[in-house]
Amino acid sequence: MSHNRRNTSGMNCAMARLTVLTALIVSIAHSEGVGPRLHSSAYDIDLGDVPTEAALFHEFRVENRGDETLVLSVIRTSCSCVTSFIGDIRIAPGAGHSVGIGYQGNLGVPSYGQKNLNVLIGTNDSTNPERLFSVQGRILDTFEVAPSVLDFGVATYGDTLEQVVTLDHPAASTIVSLDSLEQRIEITKSTETKTTDGFRTTYTVRFVADQFGSLSDAILIQTRLPDIPLYELPVVAEVPYPVTSKPETLVLELSDEDRSGAVVGLLHYADESEFAPRRADVNAKTLHVTLLPQNDSDEAQIQISTDDVVADRSFTATITLYDSHDIVVGLIPILVKIR
Repeated sequence: MSHNRRNTSGMNCAMARLTVLTALIVSIAHSEGVGPRLHSSAYDIDLGDVPTEAALFHEFRVENRGDETLVLSVIRTSCSCVTSFIGDIRIAPGAGHSVGIGYQGNLGVPSYGQKNLNVLIGTNDSTNPERLFSVQGRILDTFEVAPSVLDFGVATYGDTLEQVVTLDHPAASTIVSLDSLEQRIEITKSTETKTTDGFRTTYTVRFVADQFGSLSDAILIQTRLPDIPLYELPVVAEVPYPVTSKPETLVLELSDEDRSGAVVGLLHYADESEFAPRRADVNAKTLHVTLLPQNDSDEAQIQISTDDVVADRSFTATITLYDSHDIVVGLIPILVKIR
């Protein structure tokens, strides 16, 4: 009998201890649920590479897992470039709210590279009175120009040709200027529109074909991009010279004994009255060029001679032809050979 009483007494003590322990657990669990409780699945995020300033933005989803209203407010941000769509937020028990954090740039000047945006939020959660939310990302300095080469092709003397240049860039203030040192090039800004990845600006470029010959130049695009402060857009065009020679490259053969020269080619020109060659220069001091116009014809013979000893046994030169208005109407290559 005494053995049974001892067992019963032991069981009663164990049950009492279990009851007390259970009550303590319930009390602790109940106490954790008292008051507002801030919860979010994430408090920081790395967005990686983003194309524009506007894309460096994230909304955090926060919840109140307590039994009283949760109040949020901004204490401070890491810099004036951080924008937080928070204000004073009141979240009812069991409800949620979005906390948006983004980048607003610096006085309209585009910024690129790695950015770390921090917002310190104050709460009335006694277990979490301050919480830091962070957004990281790298703003790319994406810059695209179309076309990659501005080719006006073959133009007729006196024509004015137009093409459109399109610039895709991340911010409205990315482009500083477009310039060309070539007087035959005129640039006018046409449109600027916002796109999903930034901005698109178009320019109308005019080429005035008031000179003969090849155009090989560049439009200089100045930007605020740290990696591309200056971009060169090649510009090419061809305005054929009206005067050509047959053969295309003249050949003059001389000997040390006879340097009197000879007729080495025939010139052709499209319009006898407008573009007929009237004089010629050659970029070799030892050579002399004489034009022999043909009567009532759009052709002329070209004669080359020298009155000096030519040191080089073989060399090349260029004959420049001018019309009556001193406009360059032809460039003729010549090969001189000394026997």
